[in-house]
Amino acid sequence: MANVLPELVSYLESLAEPHILLDRQYRIIAANAAYRDQFSPRASVVGRSCYEVSHRFTAPCDQA
Repeated sequence: MANVLPELVSYLESLAEPHILLDRQYRIIAANAAYRDQFSPRASVVGRSCYEVSHRFTAPCDQA
């Protein structure tokens, strides 16, 4: 996992809507509470692919 600036994580947490940060392979490197609550309240999302967490796809959205 990439080092995410604490200021950026703090900004994400200040947003009411679900938001995430991704790496180039569509892996989640940070997610705010609204995203975690909506898409994966019982398991960590960091390190998982956004398409798997958000849409339950096995491939990126443009390939599904």
